[in-house]
Amino acid sequence: MNIGIAVAVDNGLIVPVIHDADGKRLRSIAREISDLATRARSKKLNADEISGGTFTITNPGGFGT
Repeated sequence: MNIGIAVAVDNGLIVPVIHDADGKRLRSIAREISDLATRARSKKLNADEISGGTFTITNPGGFGT
């Protein structure tokens, strides 16, 4: 299972992917989310890190939904 996590960047959203998330512990996934989000905002992701998502998680709550 590959989970895409929507990350807000200056000009929109990008969806980095946590590959093989079903085989990882929650703490490991949390660390990977933090790392991917930080690198997404600083434009340091590579193509493999933004492809292959099985599904995507986003939080539209900031927009009143």
